[in-house]
Amino acid sequence: MINEIFQKFKDITLNPVETFRKSRDEELGTSFIYFLVVIAVYCILSGIVSMLFIGIFSSFMPGMSTGMIAGSSIMFGIISIITSFIFSVIALIVGAVILHIFVYILGGRKGIEQTIKASIYSCTPLAILGWIPVVSLIAIVWSFILEALAVRELHEISTARAVIAVLIPLIIFIGIIVVAFILFFTIMASEGPVMMNEMTV
Repeated sequence: MINEIFQKFKDITLNPVETFRKSRDEELGTSFIYFLVVIAVYCILSGIVSMLFIGIFSSFMPGMSTGMIAGSSIMFGIISIITSFIFSVIALIVGAVILHIFVYILGGRKGIEQTIKASIYSCTPLAILGWIPVVSLIAIVWSFILEALAVRELHEISTARAVIAVLIPLIIFIGIIVVAFILFFTIMASEGPVMMNEMTV
């Protein structure tokens, strides 16, 4: 099993298009096991990075002993690993359902299982680069490219349709974030003076 997962990881990294074509008849359960392993690697490596950052940050705080620094770093790392893993599983399911809506609209008729597999395979770069600060941006771009290729091959639609299907949910998500920030700062700007006046009364 481990050898098969490693081979799949290697094939997606080096020859993704051919790998996706061969994966059309792969069982969803097999793909999901691959996802769990890849995400576990990503979460563990990210957790270790978090431990290092917390340890460095805590060392500059007065009154923190070596034992306290180590304890807080380990605790934060463990919590980070667990929460990241749970969030990743939830994000996979929700993201795949949303993606499938647009894949279906754009002509993908091979079933939601193929869309879920496309989402799973696109997580591969996270284990390679996603846990490295700043460099993780490359992993994000790489993941979207892989997802578009996987949607194209697994649903047997054109590259343009696959790219659009992948980009629309991303654009909507970014739009929601931007609107949320605008609303937040608008509310803060309007409520700030009122709160200050109430505090001075």
